[in-house]
Amino acid sequence: MFYLAIGYYLGGNFADKNPTPAKYYQLLSISAVLTASIPYISQPILFHASQAITAFDIPIATGAFIGTLLIFALPITILGCSSPYAIRLLLTHPDNSGSTAGKVYSLSTAGSIVGSFIPTLLTIPTYGTRNTYLLFGGILLITCIVGILLSSKKLNIASIVLITTYIAISQLPSGKIK
Repeated sequence: MFYLAIGYYLGGNFADKNPTPAKYYQLLSISAVLTASIPYISQPILFHASQAITAFDIPIATGAFIGTLLIFALPITILGCSSPYAIRLLLTHPDNSGSTAGKVYSLSTAGSIVGSFIPTLLTIPTYGTRNTYLLFGGILLITCIVGILLSSKKLNIASIVLITTYIAISQLPSGKIK
């Protein structure tokens, strides 16, 4: 929740400075690639956390907990930017700001509900943790690339680098993560 709050604040500022759909999608595409990389970044931290918990080693367990919080910091903060940024892009007149914000936040909440149940009940048991992160990171990245193409008619170098990075991440061996 802390990282979402930071994202809400930053998203409003980013949207006011550069209120273009292409920048919005470029920002979210960074989160897509970071989300896809979570299983690979988290593996050593979670390994040490499980060892520390088993051995009742509080300092290492605390460090692993902090490390886990940091793994999710950037993707969640960037995703938190999406709601205020979307409101800014959708707002056509101050008179309808309340209904615009209400629509964005209702869609956001519905997405959170679906995003809580689909991985828990379907994708993680069926495809595993690694593939679930890759799937949802990929869905977000594809959505962003389509949004960039529809809004600016071309992909910039940063978008191509993010696509290439996602493809490279998806080819990495995952170790023991299911």
